[in-house]
Amino acid sequence: MAIVGGLVDVPFENKVEFDDLARFAVQDYNQKNDSSLEFKKVLNVKQQIVAGIMYYITFEATEGGKKKEYEAKILLRKWEDLKKVVGFKLVGDDSTKPGGIVNVPNPNNTEFQDLARFAIQDYNKKQAHLEFVEVLNVKEQVVAGIMYYITLAATDAGKKKIYEAKIWVKEWEDFKKVVEFKLIGDDNAKFGGIISVPFPNRPEFRDLARFAIQDYNKKENAHLEFVENLNVKEQVVAGMMYYITLAATDAGKKNIYETKIWVKEWEDFKKVVEFKLAGDDGAKTGGIINVPNPNSPEFQDLARFAVQDYNNSQNAHLEFVENLNVKEQLVSGVMYYIRLAATDAGNKKEYEAKIWVKEWEDFKKVIDFKLVGNDSANIPGGITEVPFPNCHEFQNLTRFAIHQYNKNQNAHLEFVENLNVKKQVVAGMLYYITFVATDGGKKKIYEAKIWVKEWENFKKVVEFKLIGDDNAKFGDIISVPFPNIPEFRDLARFAVQDYNKKENAHLEFVEVLNVKEQVVAGMMYYITLVVTDAGYKKIYETKIWVKEWENFKEVQEFKQIVYATK
Repeated sequence: MAIVGGLVDVPFENKVEFDDLARFAVQDYNQKNDSSLEFKKVLNVKQQIVAGIMYYITFEATEGGKKKEYEAKILLRKWEDLKKVVGFKLVGDDSTKPGGIVNVPNPNNTEFQDLARFAIQDYNKKQAHLEFVEVLNVKEQVVAGIMYYITLAATDAGKKKIYEAKIWVKEWEDFKKVVEFKLIGDDNAKFGGIISVPFPNRPEFRDLARFAIQDYNKKENAHLEFVENLNVKEQVVAGMMYYITLAATDAGKKNIYETKIWVKEWEDFKKVVEFKLAGDDGAKTGGIINVPNPNSPEFQDLARFAVQDYNNSQNAHLEFVENLNVKEQLVSGVMYYIRLAATDAGNKKEYEAKIWVKEWEDFKKVIDFKLVGNDSANIPGGITEVPFPNCHEFQNLTRFAIHQYNKNQNAHLEFVENLNVKKQVVAGMLYYITFVATDGGKKKIYEAKIWVKEWENFKKVVEFKLIGDDNAKFGDIISVPFPNIPEFRDLARFAVQDYNKKENAHLEFVEVLNVKEQVVAGMMYYITLVVTDAGYKKIYETKIWVKEWENFKEVQEFKQIVYATK
């Protein structure tokens, strides 16, 4: 990519010329955005030598009688009689959205045909063999350059198909990049493959890693310090997703972290999508934080989406009123927790919705929707049949369940096929899969329940049994490392609190000594713990049944095993 020249200040000897350029930019903006700005005066001009001259003009304009300052970037090539606005924003508005998308006349002119061929050539590098036929439609949008939205016809093995391409062009840098390419109507079109990038420690990637660390430190009140990048991969999404493995120090100790950063250069946009300790597959998601302006259009649209989804699934007739509160949590994407008001048959009620969003995939999904204060609403949704039980996704889930069973039971089952799949909305999704597997060459039918939380990249076998075996044994009881992690300490405190309430006792939790777990219809935890009773230390054992997907826990047993010591 050609390096452009430096920016230099321009004196005002040619004031009329710059006034005309600023008026041209205002006129272009008004036309594309149905606006009514009125140019007043130029405040500052800079220029940069590119493939032509790029003018950066700061000027005053009024809108509805109110005076504001704007910045315009205008590309000028006098030898081509070319004058083009490539940037326009309110001064100080770093979050300025790109311009409106407008139709372009003459879509089959040479310029757009060349862009379409460029996009096809780029796509074909991924082992395809498309051949360009014609351009059907072109739209453009002013970003940091121009984004072209091209609908085109191409043949694939002789068959004509319609595709959409998004191509980002910065003419002044002789730069163009295919941002998206997909078959029309393929809303589930997969994004580009993840490919390794050479030179992971070049400044661009080090800056991205530092940005991710800074974001993590701010949100988690942490103090990580960047050391170096170890590996960088990239994936074309609606922009670029960078997968960076990096070294950072935490209180002087060097650890390896993985981060995913979504970048849309043409909007000067970057966002940390995931940040975790490498190898920590059970890494917790980010903290839940309050979001200002809960009734901004973005959050109102999400709330309406959740209400509509609920109405469709429950044959209900809720009508959205307003958002009361919005929180967000960094998962594999963002989880939004929205408290909203809606009317049900004219009665105003409050609801809570959890909505999982992956913007870079144009993906959103309602994870939970319930009436506020209705604890019975924690009952999971109805169990529904799923078509195509032998699709790749469900076969993989079954193989995962078999692998876990074989590992835990020292068995040798081999997957044959799925017979039936049902699903249930819980805190995630619970899949009920009936399938065929061979055991010592003999075919048998099994049932597995698998709990999946996609946004945490989490899956867990909750139950696995032979069909008809109502006395199926549960999993083995296995020791759990790190018994004093917060999760198990919280469970132990829950058991102590439950005992105190039932027995009018006053035990005080001290520490966990040992934890074992067993897969049942959920998980049974066997916890040995220390408490104090009137100042005397005692050791107890408790059994706690947990079904996380239903937000359910119950103490099954609580008994003393070692008596008082000071």
